[in-house]
Amino acid sequence: MIAVAAVLLTIIGIVNIVNYVYLNESADEKLALLAKNGGSFFNEGNNEFGPPGAGGPDEPDASILPPDFFVGRRWMNEETPYEVRYFSVTYENGELTEVNVRRIASVDEQEAAAYGAEVRGNKSDKGYADDYRYLKTTIDGKEVYLFLDCSGDLTTYRDFVLYSFLISAAGLVVVFILVMFFSKMVVKPVADSYEKQKQFITDASHELKTPLTIISANTEILEMDAGENEWTESIRHQVSRLTEMTNNLVYLSRMEEENPRLNSTDFSLSDLVRDTAAPYEALAMTSGKTLSVFAPDEVRFFGDEKAIKQALTMLFDNAMKYSSAHGAVSVSCRATAKEKVIVVENDVDDMEIGKHDELFERFARSDKSRNSKTGGSGIGMAVAQAVVKAHGGRISAECPDRKTFVVTIIL
Repeated sequence: MIAVAAVLLTIIGIVNIVNYVYLNESADEKLALLAKNGGSFFNEGNNEFGPPGAGGPDEPDASILPPDFFVGRRWMNEETPYEVRYFSVTYENGELTEVNVRRIASVDEQEAAAYGAEVRGNKSDKGYADDYRYLKTTIDGKEVYLFLDCSGDLTTYRDFVLYSFLISAAGLVVVFILVMFFSKMVVKPVADSYEKQKQFITDASHELKTPLTIISANTEILEMDAGENEWTESIRHQVSRLTEMTNNLVYLSRMEEENPRLNSTDFSLSDLVRDTAAPYEALAMTSGKTLSVFAPDEVRFFGDEKAIKQALTMLFDNAMKYSSAHGAVSVSCRATAKEKVIVVENDVDDMEIGKHDELFERFARSDKSRNSKTGGSGIGMAVAQAVVKAHGGRISAECPDRKTFVVTIIL
């Protein structure tokens, strides 16, 4: 609706501007013709015929307006001299010498003189005085101000502007009603499908917990009877993966609710980053990687400490799993004037440069830097995003140089 309104207002605005420009051009051309004719379309003698070729006192001056003069004129024709209403005010040596109101009925000599005095102080040679378009010119060495009555054209223009916007507003209301009606019909199946998908994931995650618990218990019994072997070890590993994934799915579904319940407290974000990263130091050492933590300042934050730790854990897991062999992983925490910033970086072998916010979608993977060989479930980034959004923050992912993957959290 904003886009439709913007386009409609642009069209109406352009049309009205063009109309106003045309109105001014029409008035200016008539004023220029009046100036050329000495201030009048007519022979202004006292009921006497003018010189040869000129008409009488109420007829256009044929010597100045030849028969083919109006050919090609957009807003003038043979009737124009009889239709336009105008008056003039003349000054000589700074003194008012003449006021001509013969061709207008709505202005007397006193009012005409007042208009002349008003526009005489203007810097511009043309403009508007009320509904009269004026032109400053010189005729026979005298300072002459010509005024053209544009009240009819201006009234029509103003009415057009008013009704164009009123009709546009009414049209927008009608379009809005139609959009509301039809969009519900179009979007409702999609929205219902999305809600059913979320509900299915939540229900399936809960239902999986019981069989996973039974499988884990049966595996322990088998190991008690027959001892540990590669098969039971594989079962335990896969059960652990499935249990972690189902727990993450349940957590993700809870965080993506409209009003997730957060147990907010004031805590040290710097300490939380250091504590969450500590268990990964040994993992980094055994895998030949390096882990660096930069949280020198005491950064405090008011939020759900447990949820933030869950998000950081997901990011650390991803960084350790998907970093290149013998690569480096780093995390930093700092505070700005209004925000808290956490940055998690890890080396990658090769990744497309640019934003990678698509990785925050459920089960999303990057072809080159994220693959199933790492054993990840593909929902860790989605969990981190849900936690950050629940706190009113922002999270982004990008690769600036094909060799580094950076996740930035702003709280």
